[in-house]
Amino acid sequence: MGGDVAAEIARLKDGPGGDILQYGFGRLSHTLMHHGLLDELRLWVHPFFVGKAGGDGLLFREGTKSMFDLVETKAYTSGVVLLSYRVKASAGS
Repeated sequence: MGGDVAAEIARLKDGPGGDILQYGFGRLSHTLMHHGLLDELRLWVHPFFVGKAGGDGLLFREGTKSMFDLVETKAYTSGVVLLSYRVKASAGS
């Protein structure tokens, strides 16, 4: 996908078909949030940390503000917890 990614994603969302699913995060996730195209966020919380993140390795950066409502939680026997959040509609939408 090239060109105006946000416009292309908006076009796909307005068309027929099912949900659009993206795994992972990075620049595309930030673009989707910035343009109000992210509908739901699912965080898989693992009970350990490895290495360090910086730059594009961070999901939320300074200047980014998004509000979410927790809609579902699921705990697995491995200790992993899935937290599903729906993006709150902004006052202007």
